[in-house]
Amino acid sequence: MLGAHGAGYNNPPETEPSSVPGYAHPSFYFRRVEQLRAIQEAYGEGGKQVWLLEFGWTTDPVNPSYSWYAVSAEQQADYIVRAFKFARESWSPWIGVMFLWTMADAHWTTENEQYWWSISEPDGTPRLAMQAFQAARASGELP
Repeated sequence: MLGAHGAGYNNPPETEPSSVPGYAHPSFYFRRVEQLRAIQEAYGEGGKQVWLLEFGWTTDPVNPSYSWYAVSAEQQADYIVRAFKFARESWSPWIGVMFLWTMADAHWTTENEQYWWSISEPDGTPRLAMQAFQAARASGELP
C-alpha cells in the first residue's frame, strides 16, 4: 500500500486541485491523493491500495502557522463526512484505511495545534465533527 496524507486545508473535500488556478500547491487539497495514486499506477503499483494515514481539517484560530487555513466547526464536521463519502464513491476499490486526524489527548490545550484538528475535547466529549460522523454512520449515510 501507499501511505498518504490528505489534509484539506480550507478547501472542501471534492475540490479538484487544478480547478482553482493559481491557488496554492496541489497538496493543499484532499484530492491530492488522486495525483499520488496516478504516480503509483504509472510505476506499475496500481494493484496496491492507498491508505490515508492522516486527514482532516483544523479549526485553529490561535496558531498563525495553522489559522490561515482554519475552517469553522460546522465546516469541519461537514467536510469530514463528505470526505468519507467522496472517497467511497470515487476512489473504490483502491482507497483503503482512512485515519481521521484526531482524537484529543487529555493534556492538550488550545495552545497545541493538534487540539484544533480534534473531533473530541480533551475530556473525551464529542465535538460537532464527531457527532456528525456518528450520525452519518447511524443513519447509513456512511457504512
